[in-house]
Amino acid sequence: MKFKGFFLFLSVLLVFSSFAAGGNYASASNAPSDPNALNQKTIDLVDSFIVFKDNNFVIEDVEVLINKIGEEEFAKVNAEIADKNAMLSELTTEELDGISVIGNHIEFLDQNVSARAGGRNALEIHWWGYKLFLNDNLTNTTAQALAGGAGTAAIVAIWAPWFTAPTAVVKAVAATVGVVLGGSSAMFYKTNKGKGVYLRFTGILPATVVYTGMFAQ
Repeated sequence: MKFKGFFLFLSVLLVFSSFAAGGNYASASNAPSDPNALNQKTIDLVDSFIVFKDNNFVIEDVEVLINKIGEEEFAKVNAEIADKNAMLSELTTEELDGISVIGNHIEFLDQNVSARAGGRNALEIHWWGYKLFLNDNLTNTTAQALAGGAGTAAIVAIWAPWFTAPTAVVKAVAATVGVVLGGSSAMFYKTNKGKGVYLRFTGILPATVVYTGMFAQ
């Protein structure tokens, strides 16, 4: 299965994130320092130089960017982009056709548009990392399931009807959300402001993955 690599990638990504974060919650401002990971300042500077073209993340004005951030940071940016493009290369034509391009990132959309009044369900892939969105209903349902000790199969059953992402992706995330947040179901309720939450990850596999927290939509 072509998506097997992405399945394994996200599974391990979330597991490593739990260790990198040093706990169940970390915001972008208090995430631990990693000399190999991109900081938010670099991400913000680089973002305007990135476009999504021909199903790949591409850097525009390379020389200008190198002058702005330096060769060392540029090498990290290149590694991030190569990592994401390698993952995208495993998508089938059908899967690529189902992706929405939003600015310079892509997204697997919520299948139920009417549900977005309470936030949205989506998996976003950025050149620097990932965002997983759960709407109000799915946030609360997920919290209840985790509090009850739900395993991968139960989380997949809850999430699958709401995502256009391939089942392998949903399984990969569900398999490790319990590792990262299984003991902190109350965090979902605390963070949710009626529009659901999103989980954010930066970095690449295996050593520089950083879980940067749960945030209100």
